Amino acid sequence: MHVREGLPDQPTRVGRIDWPKEGDNGTHLRLRSGHVVVFDRQPWRILEIDEYRDHPWPLSYEQAWREHLELWRHSEDLRRMNGRLNAQPPERADFYKRPVVLVLRNENFPRSAPKHWCAPISHGWQVLPEHYAVCRTCGELPPCSNGEYRGEIGPRAAAQKEGAGLCVPAGCCIGCAEPIKPRMRTVRFPGPNLWYPDLGEGSAIFHARTACADQVECYRLQWKAEHVPTAPQPTAPLWFPGTAENVLPPQTRFSPDASRSAGGWNVPAANGAGAAEAAPAAAPAAPAAPAAPAAP
Repeated sequence: MHVREGLPDQPTRVGRIDWPKEGDNGTHLRLRSGHVVVFDRQPWRILEIDEYRDHPWPLSYEQAWREHLELWRHSEDLRRMNGRLNAQPPERADFYKRPVVLVLRNENFPRSAPKHWCAPISHGWQVLPEHYAVCRTCGELPPCSNGEYRGEIGPRAAAQKEGAGLCVPAGCCIGCAEPIKPRMRTVRFPGPNLWYPDLGEGSAIFHARTACADQVECYRLQWKAEHVPTAPQPTAPLWFPGTAENVLPPQTRFSPDASRSAGGWNVPAANGAGAAEAAPAAAPAAPAAPAAPAAP
């Protein structure tokens, strides 16, 4: 599947892992380790290409394999009706859509950790020459995404651009696409995988580290929206005009403002209690002067 969005504005060739060795021409070639491919508008160098082992295939690959077997059985029935010999059944190891794991490293960050991606063996990658142009500011291949809004939602956005079948392999963090070692602390979400449904139930796992905290929080919000029920909102309105039972009674105020008259804030109330509260407190009387002593 060819990349249509973010195609680099420079010469590229289409590389496929299952392309025959002697079939390299001006447009297609056999993809090997060391080639620089286009992924998420950036150059990535292929470090390794491994078979998908030690884990069951993702659901989309299993479905494609079952459909391939059904087509083979149907073709065998037609061959038998025409009196032809039966062909050998297909092998999973030779399936043209079987998953493979590519270990990629960003050329803009040569010392960064490599990423692991699962893709069909027949997937077409845009292969760059050894001399290619990049944007000086952002490091992307021209035309770059300068001025476009890009939310920090992890590498799954790039996987969705590349097409169906590209996902993070099992045993890797779905936020950073790096392997999870046995002694690492992780964060796992139950239920189906919202970012990569092909991985099955309980496969949403992240590194419990600061670098993946944004991805965990982004997934947590989506997971809560899907699985956590919200509190039911009242359907009946709180106010019905014209009904006596819904009329709110007047509230008693215990502050001095309740005794103010309608004339204004500066007018004291007429009643005794209000006047006593409204009138300012009288100043204490000055002590009387001592009487003069009587004459002798």
